[in-house]
Amino acid sequence: MSQQDAQLPRNHPLAGCDAKLRRAQQNLRFLEDELDAYLDRHPEPIPRIGHLDPETQDRLVWPLGPVDEPDLILAALIGDFIHNLRSTLDHLVFELSFRDTRGVIPDRKIAFPCCFSRAEWDSKRVQREKLRGINKTHRSMIYKAQPCYRRKDTTTDPRTIERRRRSALADLQNFWDHDKHRTLQAIASAPVHVHGEIIAIQDCEPVGDLMPNEAVFGRPLKEGTPAYWLPVRPTGPKPEVEMDIKVAVLVTFRNGLPVLNTLAKLGQWVSRAVEAFAPEFDGREARRLWDAPRGGWIEDVPIRMRTTFYTTQRADNHSPASEGN
Repeated sequence: MSQQDAQLPRNHPLAGCDAKLRRAQQNLRFLEDELDAYLDRHPEPIPRIGHLDPETQDRLVWPLGPVDEPDLILAALIGDFIHNLRSTLDHLVFELSFRDTRGVIPDRKIAFPCCFSRAEWDSKRVQREKLRGINKTHRSMIYKAQPCYRRKDTTTDPRTIERRRRSALADLQNFWDHDKHRTLQAIASAPVHVHGEIIAIQDCEPVGDLMPNEAVFGRPLKEGTPAYWLPVRPTGPKPEVEMDIKVAVLVTFRNGLPVLNTLAKLGQWVSRAVEAFAPEFDGREARRLWDAPRGGWIEDVPIRMRTTFYTTQRADNHSPASEGN
């Protein structure tokens, strides 16, 4: 559901999906504010003064300085965002099965699959368990979202394999699997644009062009990595060059993917997937199931509580609330 859409009625089958998407958007806006604040206080990673490379003695280098990593709480916030998106898809599949079976509650194995091969899509685990109860039309719609859609399992073309593993669903699944087992400590500043202009030269003579190190672009900053080098011939005891350097950085995952852009695209993809299925729940037969019970651990069997589980407090003159009055 897009941000402009009205909130779905509480009893709508996709109201839970809608709520999770809205919560994910709240997380994303908060994350954007926090990352902007981090970048505002982040020091320039490249020093203005280039010094002689002690190993070669024939060039000046500008190594990256100390790097302050963003707070780990932001990694947890990214994990919350990813979980909301991924569980939205599982909610969607549950409701599709419930609709297509006219109210039969699917078991806990029901889930939105992420298949990297046709063999995986055709497997018993996917067809009989994860998609149990879902009709042929809806399975076809789900298949079109799969990384393996229109891909041959026997391909050896590395470009095809890479495209398969970099679909939106594949990225979402990989993020989700990572976050379930490891902290998503995956944010670090990466330069996307660097501009350097020489403004002063001391005790040396340039003998070549100023060269940026392209290896630093799109990668997490690492202290000591050369950002620039300049071939020189020393002419005095303290050769150095001062530059006016401007660096544009993004906060990226450690594989180079920009955090905000990547998460926003995943959110849009999941939202569009839910929207594609929304009309399936508006027909007359589907509407009959809107208020039907869905079951689950908190609904199926009442839990016996001990008598001491809840406590009460008398509202008399000796209660804490009345003290000091």
